[in-house]
Amino acid sequence: MPIDLQEHTRDDALILSLGGTMGVGDVEQLDRALLKITPRRPKYTVIDMAGVTFISSLAMGMLVSFQRGLARHEGRVVLAAVSELVLDVLKRANLDEVFSIYNSVDDAVANAPAT
Repeated sequence: MPIDLQEHTRDDALILSLGGTMGVGDVEQLDRALLKITPRRPKYTVIDMAGVTFISSLAMGMLVSFQRGLARHEGRVVLAAVSELVLDVLKRANLDEVFSIYNSVDDAVANAPAT
């Protein structure tokens, strides 16, 4: 199942909405999208994971690399609307210590740093 990927902005936040499975065979599309976004250096990116049903270690690594790339330019990446199943996987990988995780996109946008 291919990843459903949509990008839009709200207030000063770039919102990247993901859906589907992010298994090893499905992440090429995610990688291409993140590589296109990184040079734009958004200051605050919300990754809406409401539609993500599975996440592989490869996809988690891509998200961490994306976060690190933006952090070098004072950008911040947060996760929002993560299902319990995916959240459990993220916690087992200690990624809840790498990313701020919000219950909803609205909560994440409300916590965007003032520009």
